[in-house]
Amino acid sequence: MAYTVKDILKIQVAPALGCTEPAAVALAAAAAASVLPSREVDSVEVWLDPNVYKNGLAAAIPGTAGLTGLDRAAALGALGGDPRLRLEVLEPIDDQAVARAMEFVKAGRVEVHLLEDKQGLYVCCRAKSGPDLAEVVIETMHDRIVSIRLNNEPVTGHPLLAGGEADGNGRSDLEAWLRTLPVSRLLEFIDDLDEEDLAFLEEGVQVNLRLAEYGLKYGPGLGVGRTLERLARQRLIQRDMMLAARML
Repeated sequence: MAYTVKDILKIQVAPALGCTEPAAVALAAAAAASVLPSREVDSVEVWLDPNVYKNGLAAAIPGTAGLTGLDRAAALGALGGDPRLRLEVLEPIDDQAVARAMEFVKAGRVEVHLLEDKQGLYVCCRAKSGPDLAEVVIETMHDRIVSIRLNNEPVTGHPLLAGGEADGNGRSDLEAWLRTLPVSRLLEFIDDLDEEDLAFLEEGVQVNLRLAEYGLKYGPGLGVGRTLERLARQRLIQRDMMLAARML
């Protein structure tokens, strides 16, 4: 099966607020909470594949002054997230939501479980409210909701559900197809770009450059780029185009 540039961009690129692992957990929790009839959450349980669990365990959660933890991400999503924003689900949270989430976690109302043998990206969240139980499953991609259930009954036609193969297994099919192409064919994709594609790419470039420049200035996270910049300034390594790219 052949794909177009729009297929590749749609499947491979999406904006996210912070690290995608805690964002995916928050999205699943927010989606589960949103289908509860009362919208009041008593407890949350999360099951994760090893990669999501490992990568998200110590990742900072945006908008929380450096808080970490998948349990906190789940609590924030359930109590204050907007699942319609996908991987930007935590954009609406404020100090009050953070305080509520911290109390929620402290009270032992969030459980996070590791599925050691699970292959591929997988997030399952169950939110309880009184007698009601909502379950949301994300698979393959960080924002691909494949299943929503309320009290063990499937919720069909929900706007949060994935729209089909183009945003699901299509990713693995696309990646397999891309591996078969020579560089010359990949370069031909440039001729298929229209103004909408170019604007989308330009936005991605600008967003990532701003993030990189912030990292070089303030050194959040592991600070790898800033460390390389310091070594170049001390003339311990050579500053060239390759190093500039690595720093960014």
